[in-house]
Amino acid sequence: MVRPSRYCGINQRRHEDVPVVASVLALLRLDLTTSLSGAATALANVGPGLGDTIGPAGNFQPLPDAAKWVLMMAMLLGRLELLSVFVMFSPQFWRN
Repeated sequence: MVRPSRYCGINQRRHEDVPVVASVLALLRLDLTTSLSGAATALANVGPGLGDTIGPAGNFQPLPDAAKWVLMMAMLLGRLELLSVFVMFSPQFWRN
């Protein structure tokens, strides 16, 4: 059985999604530290972000609404196993 590799507690699939989410946040004019740590926080549940904005003493309130939506979708992607959801909506699963 092949198991997904882990890097600092982050599943390999989520590890690959961090740059994508961080790039979208950077397009929304967030700084590099906020973008990367926000993406890691949302996808992998690694605790507070880094920097002044979303760091240990900050919160997500000053972020633009679009960035909050991106982070919400990243949180769903990071916490749900989408394959099991897709299986439940598959007619072949219910036929057997």
